Amino acid sequence: MKKLLLVICLISLVGCANRVVPVTQKFPTAPEELTTPCSDLKDIPEDTDKLSVLAGTVISNYSLYHDCKMQVDSWNEWYTTQKKIFEEVK
Repeated sequence: MKKLLLVICLISLVGCANRVVPVTQKFPTAPEELTTPCSDLKDIPEDTDKLSVLAGTVISNYSLYHDCKMQVDSWNEWYTTQKKIFEEVK
């Protein structure tokens, strides 16, 4: 009886020791909402002869550009930092 119990214990220990399941994780890709391009800048109408319309369009384009640049730069910095941390943990 002792021999049978010893054999069962050895078989169960050997079976557990040889089962190594490799787990590989990939860093998740960015959601599509965050990778969409910025909106197009506004064009100045061709028939415009007023400086106020020109200045308004330029100011609007500057604000669109700077908002988009800030969003994209912040996202890229965050994503790069998180990816670096993820790869260092391995």
